[in-house]
Amino acid sequence: MRAYQVYQNSAMLEIATQAWDYGRTLTISDANVVTGSIPSKSFNFSKTCSGSTLVGGTFWQTGVNDTNIFGVSTAFFFTLSAYLYQATSDNTYLAAAQDSGAFLIDIIHITGVNNGIAAMSVNDSASCDDVFGPGEFQIDQAGIFMEGLALLPSNTSFGQQNLSVETLRSNLVNITLTTNVLCNAANGIINVGGGLGDAALVQGLGALYHTISGPTDLITYIGNFLSVQYNTLVTASTVSNSNIYAGSWIGPPVTQYDPTNQTLALFALVNAAQVSVTNQTNSTTNGTNSGSTTTGTTSPGLSGSNSNHHPTSHIGLIVGAVVGGLVLLTAIALLTLYTTRGRRQQVPKQNVFHIDAFYPDEVKTHTFPPIRNTSRIVPSAKQRRWQVVNQNLSGPSTDSSLPGQNTNSNSLEQARIQQERRSEQGAAPAYEVPVALGR
Repeated sequence: MRAYQVYQNSAMLEIATQAWDYGRTLTISDANVVTGSIPSKSFNFSKTCSGSTLVGGTFWQTGVNDTNIFGVSTAFFFTLSAYLYQATSDNTYLAAAQDSGAFLIDIIHITGVNNGIAAMSVNDSASCDDVFGPGEFQIDQAGIFMEGLALLPSNTSFGQQNLSVETLRSNLVNITLTTNVLCNAANGIINVGGGLGDAALVQGLGALYHTISGPTDLITYIGNFLSVQYNTLVTASTVSNSNIYAGSWIGPPVTQYDPTNQTLALFALVNAAQVSVTNQTNSTTNGTNSGSTTTGTTSPGLSGSNSNHHPTSHIGLIVGAVVGGLVLLTAIALLTLYTTRGRRQQVPKQNVFHIDAFYPDEVKTHTFPPIRNTSRIVPSAKQRRWQVVNQNLSGPSTDSSLPGQNTNSNSLEQARIQQERRSEQGAAPAYEVPVALGR
């Protein structure tokens, strides 16, 4: 769906629709609850858990004997439904999103302490048992759920308590960042174990930050939290100018390139880099932002009113985050491939990018984008062309030609001999000389 948002290609929308259709076969419907079975599974499941039906739960694995419903798989189906509803306005997708959301709230208890449970077994004999207990799945399902909530109309409601999307956004962010042990450390840095960050949470928070218009205190809170992740990445997780990031966002830095670590870092960098830049000289009181100054875009205040803190449409920003991440990942891969090649390229002009820390006394200043190691930057394959160097290889020969020999053939033979001599001397061939475009 993110690709569809970029290119508006109907084929991509069709692929997303097919994926949804397949996910639907693993998601429990009202009709499935009536029979206590689902065609894609070989067992009967419990019709209710915790007093609620299992409508909207999505099985994690396709095996006919696998009995586990994950919060993550349900959240994925929820968010895909939200994307498709946004793209098509088809109420079928909205209804599916509401079912999945209700399951996450009423059964998984995603808005509870530590974001509820990660997975449950739903066959009759298991009695809806928690499969894993506390772990890192909960923070992923919360982040994925946030991304979907950013896409739906604010008045859409879910679950037995009939909670609105607007209420859920605030409740979910608050409960996640204050009670989930993987992201509520005193320093505000996500740590799912061994210092590792979490892509799903920063993507979900970024989606909310860049799409919703209020309440502004929530927007500010999210922006500050994302800023902390950015700060720790550029100060503790990487060696200056290396552009290589550790999987641990609290450090220490690494020198070995790892695509998983780079991708993980990109989610935080891209989402946090678009946080509004603000230097407030006076505090906001009574909903009025008096005397504050901003650099770049308008910063959210601290009142409960809506604030246009994002400069472009929500679709463009989400797409920009995803596409930007892919572009950066590709660039990093190219840097690795051409490390040994000594090509030169100008360092991009630096702009000082002041960003608020999660705690006011921990404000850090850094340059954005980060300074890059010029010895590692090379033009991409699409930015180069091959220029044929014309050399006078067909000049008059000093050797006598045999009677009747074709002069052109003699010249070609000389060219071949000269080319062989160049190769023996270690010289580059007279052709295939790369010249960067724009030089």
